[in-house]
Amino acid sequence: MLSSRQNGPIQAPEDPETREIVERTAALVGTHGLLMERRLLAVNVNDERYDFLRSREDHPYYDFYRRKVVEHELTPDDEPSGDLLLFTCPPQGITRKEFGALKLTAQFVARYGMSFWRDLIHCVTMNPNPLFEFVKTSDINFSLLLRLVDAYEMALEPYKKSCLHRTNPKETVLEGFFYLVQGEKHSEEVGVQLATIDLHAFVSGLDFIASREVGQLLPPGVLSTQMRSGALPPSDEDDDDDDDDDDDATLEVHHPSPEEHQYYPLTYPQGITPKQLGIIKLTALFLVRYSWGFWVGLHTRLILKPHLPFGFLYSPDRSYHLLFNWLTNVYVGVMPAPGRLRLSPAAREIILDGFFYLLEDGSDIATSDLHAFVGGIDYFAKRENYEKSALLPQHP
Repeated sequence: MLSSRQNGPIQAPEDPETREIVERTAALVGTHGLLMERRLLAVNVNDERYDFLRSREDHPYYDFYRRKVVEHELTPDDEPSGDLLLFTCPPQGITRKEFGALKLTAQFVARYGMSFWRDLIHCVTMNPNPLFEFVKTSDINFSLLLRLVDAYEMALEPYKKSCLHRTNPKETVLEGFFYLVQGEKHSEEVGVQLATIDLHAFVSGLDFIASREVGQLLPPGVLSTQMRSGALPPSDEDDDDDDDDDDDATLEVHHPSPEEHQYYPLTYPQGITPKQLGIIKLTALFLVRYSWGFWVGLHTRLILKPHLPFGFLYSPDRSYHLLFNWLTNVYVGVMPAPGRLRLSPAAREIILDGFFYLLEDGSDIATSDLHAFVGGIDYFAKRENYEKSALLPQHP
């Protein structure tokens, strides 16, 4: 709706740069809604070029801006939100590394909101990096970033700051983000250690879930085998990349020191293998996201195929079952509650097919990739629960 004070012709910006900013902002808001307007205001809080958003009716360019917004609202979107290419194919002119950084950025914005976004903008402004050109509103891939943020917001629970002011983590969210982008090892404090990072493997679990939220289910592809997740305690065998028996090797049990937090399970059951741990984590992830529909469908299939490796579901006295329950509890803090989510029989079968495909030996998905698949959820869960554990009473 145009301003009621406007009686004469609508005034367009005369300066080409200002006009480009106004028109690009209108295109983003017309496509993504008023939430995008608030995001842009928060990011450009000290930028006078965006005063037309703050002054609104009192600004000479506001009516021009609103008219452009309406034009974009009435223009059909040529990029359907359910397009699987959103998650799988880098747009023309962007490298695979840049696409991975773009998706990781979208996940962090979806999880940590505008505070992370402002910190990132400030950081890349003070330290220019061509890898992050997509954060500029003038960049051709900025719209793709916003679409991914919208998709991931449906798969991630917004971060709650209730305990942040009472903790002082050595590794900030922004530092953790850049460690992931650069492929460096993470702080021991948040319980994450990653060697060679494949960002596409790391974000693949959330890609799978988010693609379901936007209307289609992303077929699980063959992930990179370069990544070894820090979800696994280090073992001597990890240095032998040619060892094909990793699935059967048992994990070294990690006994936390007294100063380490106890909220997230840092101790794995004696004798558990990487394959077993990967199955438990994947099952917990799907259960938290798809709730009762997935749970019923899984048990139905296990009745028909009792030989499948899901004994941890039926043995309450076993440490594997306790680990499974523990993981479901911490994943709940990262992923939104299903609420009234009701899966149709067809949707349930699609989700179960995707779940079991990830576990099939013939799918070419290595055990290390299974841990990579849940790596993003693990990372957010471990940060969340480190902060919560800092509030627990300290034992002498």
